[in-house]
Amino acid sequence: MTSAIDNAELFLPDLFANHARHYPDKLAVVCGQSQRTWRDFNRNMNRIANQLLADGLQKGEKVAILMGNSVEMLEALFGAVRAGACVVPLSGLLTADQLAGLIDDCDATRAFVSAEFAERINSIRPQLDKIGERHWVSFEFDGPGWTPLGEWIEHAEDNHPPVSYATTDDFNIIYSSGTTGLPKGIVQTHRARLHWAFSNAVEMGFDSGSRAL
Repeated sequence: MTSAIDNAELFLPDLFANHARHYPDKLAVVCGQSQRTWRDFNRNMNRIANQLLADGLQKGEKVAILMGNSVEMLEALFGAVRAGACVVPLSGLLTADQLAGLIDDCDATRAFVSAEFAERINSIRPQLDKIGERHWVSFEFDGPGWTPLGEWIEHAEDNHPPVSYATTDDFNIIYSSGTTGLPKGIVQTHRARLHWAFSNAVEMGFDSGSRAL
């Protein structure tokens, strides 16, 4: 028997679920005319996570996110994390060839894409054979080989998925600007993202009434 106390482990997906339990009607996200309470934000993240798992997502798989600023982008990003994936947010400033290089480099097996990037991605899709035909999810557009987000999650469960994490699990990959060469993938763990969130909250004095851009 040991006298040591286990390290407490806390994860961002679980913090969001906790907010939904305790502050269900409080606004979580506002973007233009779109907004979500913590209850609805959490449910939509769960639906995305559960659909990814139903489609066969394995823990640690890479999910590319190429979406403009929107509530749905946040739900897709954190829903993928909740499913145990490692998300790869991609810059909309990149050319089609640059996007192809990064998507191939990170070994993404699924992608969420919004309308403003459809033409760029369609031009390189034949090169991206690591992403299966049914694993391209579109937002605000449709076309051959795409599954619209609303249709994709229409029948998904909104309960919290049975996924556990370790602090050392990969949370995301962020690519450098590539000013001195090809962009390099920077892998960040759940622990790193949690520390970043807490340090920002402390340094900026966030409290229950704060709003952040």
